[in-house]
Amino acid sequence: MRLTPAMPGLLAWVQVALQVASVSTTHTLLPKAGPVISTNFQDPSLMQFNGTYYAIAGTNGNPPDINVQLATSTDFSTWSVAYGYDVLPTLASWATKPGHLWAPDLNQLPDGSFIIYYSATTKHNPNQHCVGAAISKTVAGPYIPLNTTIACNDAKGGAIDPDRFIDINSADAAHYVVYK
Repeated sequence: MRLTPAMPGLLAWVQVALQVASVSTTHTLLPKAGPVISTNFQDPSLMQFNGTYYAIAGTNGNPPDINVQLATSTDFSTWSVAYGYDVLPTLASWATKPGHLWAPDLNQLPDGSFIIYYSATTKHNPNQHCVGAAISKTVAGPYIPLNTTIACNDAKGGAIDPDRFIDINSADAAHYVVYK
């Protein structure tokens, strides 16, 4: 696993009991037992924004022609999948199409905009993934990719599974991207 400075600026979900400590609500959220999204919704990332929960997920080609899926919920139990909508309709210039995009990580930046960190297969080696980022002014997108990778270690087989980390103990709450 590696830690890199960040750039500025739900397959089905199985039983989860999540206490939201970092949000302004004080209740415990308990979803239905069993899957709450009954479609291929792999490696999800979740965020609450303005009273709505947003989940994004990679596709790995299923459904076809979609890079990043979106689902929303106001109660954390009943989810609506935005079938046919692609949060990231255009891939970065270094990524292959279909993108086989993995593990998108949804975050809000200090300026109020939103960023997704993700891994995608590369044009220079279709057996390798690199980590990239895309930004949007709205949480539901669409997101515009940055055309440079954040991490792409050819010698070690690439980079996957990015996740943002904020060091709350640093003077400036430094942002990092953790990946493997």
